[in-house]
Amino acid sequence: MPIEGPYLHGWSTNTLERSVSFQISPLEERYHGGELLGYILRYAPLGGPNNTEILREVDEDTRIVNLVNLTEGPTYILAIAGYTSTGEGKPRIYAITCKLFLLNTWTRF
Repeated sequence: MPIEGPYLHGWSTNTLERSVSFQISPLEERYHGGELLGYILRYAPLGGPNNTEILREVDEDTRIVNLVNLTEGPTYILAIAGYTSTGEGKPRIYAITCKLFLLNTWTRF
């Protein structure tokens, strides 16, 4: 089992689609603990009901992930862990928010 989860980077949000995208940095082989089969992502709104967790698996070659249908505003907790034939490894935890930021502009007529 992997002894740590991968790093995520290149974050972007699309508030119209209520989605968050990011890139997975490949987990270094020394952390695999066996043949890496892929990654398990678990995410849910912070403080939400226990039954709202979403589970998603991606293969070890996946580099870009897009999480869709998020609720605008709340913070989500995202855990990502590698897995091998012996099981799921230690996750790396992130907090993400899909929020629309408004910029106030003043125009003179």
